[in-house]
Amino acid sequence: MQFMGHFLAYIGGFLLLLVHNWFNFQILTVFTVLLIAGIGMYRLALKANVDEVIAILLALIYLQFGIVAGSRHSAF
Repeated sequence: MQFMGHFLAYIGGFLLLLVHNWFNFQILTVFTVLLIAGIGMYRLALKANVDEVIAILLALIYLQFGIVAGSRHSAF
C-alpha cells in the first residue's frame, strides 16, 4: 500500500503549487481534514438514526474536542 503515501504526497505538492505558499497550504489542509471529519461524524450519527439537528450538533461538538485537546498541548 505504498501507493497511497506517494499519491497523497503528490496531491499535497499540487495543492502547494496551487496556493503558492506554506501558510495558505496549512489553512487549506486543516480545513479539508476538518470538513471530512465533520461530514463523517454527521453521516455516522445519521446512520445511528439520530435526528438531523442533533447529528449536526454532534458533528460540531466532535470537531471542537480536537481543538481543545490541541490547545492543551501547545506552547501557550
